Amino acid sequence: RPKMSGASPLVLEAFAGLLGQHSARVEFLATVITLGLFCSPAVQVRQVQRTKGESLGDVNPASLISMYSNCSLWLIYAVFLPLPPAVPPNAVGVLACCYYLGACWWHAAGRSEALAWGRLAAAGSAGAVAFSVACLFYAAVSTEQAEHVGFLAMSVNIVMYGAPLSVIGRVLKERCSAALPPLQCALGLFCSLLWLCIGLHRSNVPMIVPNLCGLPLAALQVSLLCFFPRTLEGAKTEELKDKLLHAQGVELSPTDTGASGTKDAIEEENLEHGEGGALKRRSPLT
Repeated sequence: RPKMSGASPLVLEAFAGLLGQHSARVEFLATVITLGLFCSPAVQVRQVQRTKGESLGDVNPASLISMYSNCSLWLIYAVFLPLPPAVPPNAVGVLACCYYLGACWWHAAGRSEALAWGRLAAAGSAGAVAFSVACLFYAAVSTEQAEHVGFLAMSVNIVMYGAPLSVIGRVLKERCSAALPPLQCALGLFCSLLWLCIGLHRSNVPMIVPNLCGLPLAALQVSLLCFFPRTLEGAKTEELKDKLLHAQGVELSPTDTGASGTKDAIEEENLEHGEGGALKRRSPLT
């Protein structure tokens, strides 16, 4: 990978050899998880194909476009530097991303309700492909120019880790995490952590920087997945329960609200169903 100057040698030396004799095992595990990360969108894309495009709104185009850009740039860099170990996983990633984007755009055609897959996403997809082709010809000129592509790949790597957060506004508004891909977010967290450890072990700054930035971004995504339910129905149910309980002056701690049956027990104790399905408040004396 490209070398960077200006890094504090004292900090790097403090973590050098961090993994000790386990470095080979950790690198192998990191490579496997990286392949899993690149293949993880297949879960959502297969769902889009099974529903014939009905679930396309749950697929974030920014995640797929940034993943394609990341894999293509690292592949170009690895081929022309050369860096043979980086070729196989990124080659798999490029092929997988072409399949994901092709399948999603196939079902997005003629669907006006798929707002995320509109003109902006189309421009982003076309721009990513055109940029990767330009980088291919640029890197083919010399090793030095291939290193320049490596610096670009490092920046795009950070964008890829944070891309799922482009829908954070929707998640917070709907109080539903359906727009976040759980497998991709979880693998992204482990991938960042492992490659950060490897970068520290090898004192490799270009490996440290994107993964050090990607780790908190991935952790935030996993936190949102744990905090918000996966369906809108679940989010609305939780919101309705909270409103009913707060209307009666009942306040629950996060651990209480997460405990099995606690909310239901309080609700059944304080509410009863009237005729027509309307909820009536019980008198404290009954």
